[in-house]
Amino acid sequence: MTPHRDPISGGRWVFRCDHCDHCYRTAAQSKLQAELYAQMNGWAIHPTTLCPGCATLFTGEFAPLAHADG
Repeated sequence: MTPHRDPISGGRWVFRCDHCDHCYRTAAQSKLQAELYAQMNGWAIHPTTLCPGCATLFTGEFAPLAHADG
């Protein structure tokens, strides 16, 4: 889910994980600043929004494994 402002939480930017439904809220002034804060806190925001836990799980599934010759 793309970040959006939540009037109930004082106008904070809200990120919701597309996989597990965890949320991250930040009082950033702009969408770009909110995205940077989310990324600094371990959130993956492109192409889908994933919390740090889900981002770790999905990175492990799609990242190629290192191959050691020898």
